[in-house]
Parts: sequence; structure tokens; C-alpha cells
Amino acid sequence: MKDGGRRVPSQSEKNGFCRASEDFNCACPDSQKNPPADTLETLLMSKAFLVQTYFYLAAPMGCMILSNEDIKRLLKKGHMEIDPMPKEESIGPAGVDLTLDGKFWVFKEEYAGKTVDLSRVGFKDAMKEIRQKSITLEPGEMCLGITKERIRLPADIMGSLEGRSRYARMGLAVHITSALVQPGSDNHQVLEIVNFAPFAISIKEGMRISQVVFERLESRSSKPYALFGSIAKKQ
Repeated sequence: MKDGGRRVPSQSEKNGFCRASEDFNCACPDSQKNPPADTLETLLMSKAFLVQTYFYLAAPMGCMILSNEDIKRLLKKGHMEIDPMPKEESIGPAGVDLTLDGKFWVFKEEYAGKTVDLSRVGFKDAMKEIRQKSITLEPGEMCLGITKERIRLPADIMGSLEGRSRYARMGLAVHITSALVQPGSDNHQVLEIVNFAPFAISIKEGMRISQVVFERLESRSSKPYALFGSIAKKQ
């Protein structure tokens, strides 16, 4: 349709979407025709196009999960550190496997069968440290373990501890809700290990039973954990 010599766009063009019709030359990249100037102007200035462009450009680009290539690049630059440096086989598509150390904490016998007031008793009071190459957990039993790797993060990167599927499918959990590696951390990671299987499980020093996933923050934290943390600051 024309009005005074100027082409009037159809309703589909006003909506900003390319729909093939008898009065519309498709403006898609793969079209073989060049759209008229007024049609292209209508498309670009349509409300839908402007809204979509706004959200694309305005969406925060700082928050993202780091891929294996991101992790390797940041480790190489020294922007974050994992000591000892993980081997290539330990770096997954979007995470790094962590290795179990030979240091464990188990509950003291004196607390067995008792009611414990958690506002008064902490894990340092209720548990004792043992050093051994392996540990066996009975069904429902829990211990604390720790990673061989020490992780140092800048104030704009955090981590999240996860299990590994091969062990999770056998009833092994490596953390009980406490999965956050705070931005600015500089420590080893303590694992809350539980056997949910109906049989005893043996785990050994050197097993890659956990993994950590890293995420970049939109802005730097003003409270990096190495300076402001308390419980896990020196572990």
C-alpha cells in the first residue's frame, strides 16, 4: 500500500519481525533481495527491535561461569591460583577437580547419642583430627576432609564446590550445603563428606572426589574473604 508515493508498512513490519508476505521483501540476512530503504528503516526503528537491542546491550556481562579456557587463561596470568597447579586432565569443561588429602576430622565418641546445642558447640569442639591414607564411612556416617589444593581467588571471582557424578551415584556426598568458595579466598577447601549408600564406603587420599566451578562477579567484593573471613580464613 502506498500513501502519497510513500510505501506504508504492513502490520507485520511494524511489529519488527520478518514475515514473508506478498507486500513484504524479507530483510533476513539470507534473503536474496535488498529491502527498500523505507522498509529497512521501519524495521530498525520498530519497538520490538529497539527493546531487543536494549536488553542485549544492557544485560550485565560481568556475571558468568568460567569455562576451561577461561580458567587456564586466568591461572596463566596469575589472576587466580590453584596450588599445586592442576593437570590438564583435572580441568573439565567448566570446573577443576579437587584432590582429597590424608587429613580427616571425625566426631568424638563422647558426643555419640547425645543432643548437641549447636549454639554452644562448634565442629572444633565436637570433632578430632586424624591423619591416615584412607577412611571408611558406614551408612549415614560423616567426616570432614580437606583438599590438597589451595585456592586463591581475587575479589571478583567466587567458586562453588560440587561432587563428581561417578561418586555421587554411589551415595557419596562431598558437601552439606556449604559449597561456597568466597571471593578473595586463599585457603584449602574443607569437605563435609557423608555416606548415603546402604553399604560402607572407603575413600582414599589422592582421590579426585570433588570439583570447583568458578564464576565471575559483576563487581569486586568489598569484603574479600582472606581479609574479612573468620571460620575458614586460615584453613
